[in-house]
Amino acid sequence: MARLPSVAELARTDYPVLDKDETLRAAWEALEKKDFDKLLAFEDEKLVGILTLRDVMLKLGTERTRTTVPGRLHISSFMSTEPIITIKPDAKLDEAARMILENHVTIGTVEASIGILPVVEDGKVVGVISKWEIAKFVAEHGADAKASDVMTVKPFILRWTDRVLHARQLMAQNDISFIPVVDEEDHLMGYITVYEVAYALMAFHEIVPLKHQKIRIQHLLVHDVMRLRPPRVQPDTPLAEVAKAILEKGSRGAVVVQDDKIVGIVTLDEIAKYVAYNLGKS
Repeated sequence: MARLPSVAELARTDYPVLDKDETLRAAWEALEKKDFDKLLAFEDEKLVGILTLRDVMLKLGTERTRTTVPGRLHISSFMSTEPIITIKPDAKLDEAARMILENHVTIGTVEASIGILPVVEDGKVVGVISKWEIAKFVAEHGADAKASDVMTVKPFILRWTDRVLHARQLMAQNDISFIPVVDEEDHLMGYITVYEVAYALMAFHEIVPLKHQKIRIQHLLVHDVMRLRPPRVQPDTPLAEVAKAILEKGSRGAVVVQDDKIVGIVTLDEIAKYVAYNLGKS
């Protein structure tokens, strides 16, 4: 295992940035362009909020936003503004992981881990660090752990005939972003993440007229939006290989399978927890 690096060594410097008064559609395009799931919102060069896919998933379609299409909604209506937790460039990776996991924002009535830390030096944002960068370090430098050491057993599982609104509810209530999807015979068919749910809701609210939304949203099913072929690993798969599989697929998680049965999942959260509470001791 390599030494624990500083945040400055791992921080991402190419990340989405927009004015808080830009539209939600512009924000989505910026996220797609940078292939990232979080955006920093500024006002007069001052960081005033952070927009994540979870913000979009939870707030789109609420009483406040459902009468307006995403092209007319603004980032300021969706971004989280408190607390904006930042970190210094010389902080170590395990400290960053703990800060990401232990600090929360309230989105409506739901609490979620912050997921990202702006890296600030001399009062200026010079980068960001998230669970993706933490997983990249584990993938590149290894870890003295295997999938079974960190996996969540008895994870939430969706059937492909479940409603997308049910997936949204599970993610919201349990602060999760990755759920395996099975068919009627419990065969692993795919997976769904916060990205698919947020994207489906964006498209739905742009395309479906308001007067039809209440009924038609009930017909939006998991198999309509899920991704196929989730990363599959064995309980004894080294954690570094699990992290590589997640990064290569951009899947946020991997399904741990034994004898063709799902025995657990490893997500960006489990990898971050390992780094936060075990890596510095190894």
